[in-house]
Amino acid sequence: MSAGKLENITDECNRNNIDILGIVEHRWSKQGHFSPTNGGTFIYSGRVKPGQSGVAIYLNELARKYLLGYNPVDDRILYVQLKGTSHNISLIQVYAPTSASTEEELEGFYQKLQNVIDKCPSSDVKLIMGDFNAKVGQMADNCERGNIGKFGLGEQNDRGQQLVDFCIENEFAICNTIFENHPRRLFTWTSPDGNTKNQINYILVDKRWKTSVRTAKTLPSADCGSDHELLMSEIKLRLKMKKKVNRPVRYDLSWIQLNIPYRIEVKDHFSVLNETADEMTPDELAQEISNIFSECAQKHLPRKRNHNKPWVTTETLGAIATRKILKQVHGITSSDYKEANSTVKSLIKRDKRLHQEQKLNQIETLMFSNKHKEMYSQINALTREFRPRLNVIKDKNGNALTDQEEIVVRWAEYCREMYDKLRNNTTSDATQ
Repeated sequence: MSAGKLENITDECNRNNIDILGIVEHRWSKQGHFSPTNGGTFIYSGRVKPGQSGVAIYLNELARKYLLGYNPVDDRILYVQLKGTSHNISLIQVYAPTSASTEEELEGFYQKLQNVIDKCPSSDVKLIMGDFNAKVGQMADNCERGNIGKFGLGEQNDRGQQLVDFCIENEFAICNTIFENHPRRLFTWTSPDGNTKNQINYILVDKRWKTSVRTAKTLPSADCGSDHELLMSEIKLRLKMKKKVNRPVRYDLSWIQLNIPYRIEVKDHFSVLNETADEMTPDELAQEISNIFSECAQKHLPRKRNHNKPWVTTETLGAIATRKILKQVHGITSSDYKEANSTVKSLIKRDKRLHQEQKLNQIETLMFSNKHKEMYSQINALTREFRPRLNVIKDKNGNALTDQEEIVVRWAEYCREMYDKLRNNTTSDATQ
């Protein structure tokens, strides 16, 4: 995914009231999750080296509150679980091999997807979305046992039949073939020359929950410089917010030297503490010192905040809006749209270069001001390799654990076994 597209994607999600978004071909490396500056959470899975394939799921500020865990299977399959009121929700984002791939690669993809589905809790609501690179086509009135609707687009191909067989075997329904829409709300991909429009992106839902689907259609007005259209489905499900975790408050310690009231109050508290310290145990004394610093900081010090701001300028955002209008009027294959798309890419590269130059100027100013700690912090932030957080571990049998409570239990079990082993080795050495 090229620079600047994160802001473009999150803006489109906010504009179209999309809580959960599936992404394919982001071409990022590694696996994990991160939060962009304008909110939400991206969970993604890619290859070791960047440049090919990759799948991701974006959760906005509301949806991220229900996240239970995730499992980045590989660069074509990503599993995410959300907390529901009566049933949890298993989301699977996929990117199937293209028509240029071999039958063995396609069979391997569906086998791996089948393994992920088999491991999903049976009580979960299962949703699969993504680019299947298959054409289901229009079906007859007596379509396949309610799995496939009769409002698909075009003619079915071999890979489309394979997808239909997969849905029948696993009791899935294809949402964007159920509802009758205008053809411009059906195709999801346009060829570079604009002559071919196909429906190859689909949203599959557990057939038991098909009545929860309100609508499914593409949104041609949405634009992020892609040859795929945004496929949207409204599904009515009740979610349950996770228990809120009380995270420690971080205060801006750079204010300590300048904040006289804070220093005076800390000094007064320690004067009182010195009179009773001899009567306290070490644990009680440590707890009392911690309470002094916490109470004084809460009264006098500001909280530490993340000052990262989007580096895309208003001029570039205006160019993105212009490109979106040109897509609605002329389509993505018109010369005007292609020229606007090229302009957007040039402006984003310029904004990124200016942002880096601004950071370098800040580093130079800190160096001349002898603020070496802040200077090295800025250098590390500018030069270090991006490392996403990854909340997945394996149990003793090698199975991936995605639920946070199960992960905590597994860590406790691992640490207990490690210390028991160390204790046994120490006892054995002493006996010898």
